Amino acid sequence: MARSTDSARFDRRTLLLGAGGLLVTTGCSGGGGDTPSTKGSASPSASASGPIVHEQDAGTVITQADIDDLVGRLNAAVRGADVDSLKAIAPSIRRPVWQQRLDNLAHYPMDDIGFAFDESLGRQINASGGRLEVDAYMALTHQITGVDSRPALQIYSATLVKDDPDAAVQISEIDNAPSDATSPAPWDLPGDWEVVEGDHVLVVALGQDIARVRAALPTIDEGVAQAMEVIAPPAGVTKAYFAFTDPDSRLYGQVDNSRNIRERDGLAMRVGYIDPTQAAKSGEGAGSKAAYAGARLILHPAALESADRLRGVALHETIHGLAFQWGDADPWPTEGLAMWAELGGLAGLRSDSFYWPLVRSGFGGFRARMRGANGVDSDVFQDPATTSTNYGCACAVYGYVESRGGRAAVLRFARTAYSKTAQDAAMQLGFQDADELFGKVQQWVTTI
Repeated sequence: MARSTDSARFDRRTLLLGAGGLLVTTGCSGGGGDTPSTKGSASPSASASGPIVHEQDAGTVITQADIDDLVGRLNAAVRGADVDSLKAIAPSIRRPVWQQRLDNLAHYPMDDIGFAFDESLGRQINASGGRLEVDAYMALTHQITGVDSRPALQIYSATLVKDDPDAAVQISEIDNAPSDATSPAPWDLPGDWEVVEGDHVLVVALGQDIARVRAALPTIDEGVAQAMEVIAPPAGVTKAYFAFTDPDSRLYGQVDNSRNIRERDGLAMRVGYIDPTQAAKSGEGAGSKAAYAGARLILHPAALESADRLRGVALHETIHGLAFQWGDADPWPTEGLAMWAELGGLAGLRSDSFYWPLVRSGFGGFRARMRGANGVDSDVFQDPATTSTNYGCACAVYGYVESRGGRAAVLRFARTAYSKTAQDAAMQLGFQDADELFGKVQQWVTTI
């Protein structure tokens, strides 16, 4: 698009060229990248007497007051599901997309929802007094009541415009879809997504599925309640949050997983917390080591084949979600803990006519598969040829820990595996590494 020589454009996003994907640990090097440039005005240079300081009324400046005003208008629009007001601020938005998004968001109980920008945007100036454009990120924060202990967020790219020194800041361009690893959320996808609540769970589903979900809600709630008896929820969390959808849905990017993973009856995703203004500055979501904000759980239609199956899947996935408060872990300690809880601990595993024979006959193979890099590879763990054996054997490791110290020992082991590593958890029990622990469990399962 042509611009007059009086215009100036800054690209805040190019300051982070080379940053990793949205799920990598934050804290990428701040060096490198392009420096914001202006058109139509010479850049002042520092002198021996000291740095040059711009007065706020020198040319066209985006001030903190401008950002606060923009955020106020955006928040009023999103909280009121007012797409007309939003389009007045950002004329380029696609009305049907944003109307659907705002309508679906309105179904959710929210403690907080709103936008945030990088606070350093206020440093941008067009000294000539002409049009000023800034390419930036904006973070949409949301905290679902009873589900999230801290705000979660989604990230959009946008272009902010201030036509002259006295004009209000508008948005000339904005993505119609967020670009982070926890997106698209249900409210970003086509259709009318409805919400139903139980005592311990909130479930969202498309309108065509909501009757099935509502009928299944007591069973889902029961499984969630059982999980919360095993692992206490963090402060502020009283409910698990499930979305009911097909395995090939774009929800939370699950379609990008391998088929072995996405065709499980349920899935779980950790949501970390990052300061919204920092996310808007970097364009990156929370990394795997970020503080816990919440969990996003998925139920697939196959989970509804029976009440027992549904209860077990709800319990299993909720255990994943609750354990995320400790951090994240490799596949075998993650799935082993959830299976241990789903089957009812060691006693349940030993009495299970399907899993226990697999454990006794297949633990040696499991031990070999989990050595080295394979132990952290979800596709290896979820290989259809050995998936059931892997789940059962991972559960047996927790059964062995339970036999040594009861439930408290199991939770200590799991917490260490999540907050540190599986190797640390094994060493905590007196073993040199996880493989040595597996060797002991391999002997143990043949003697009990």
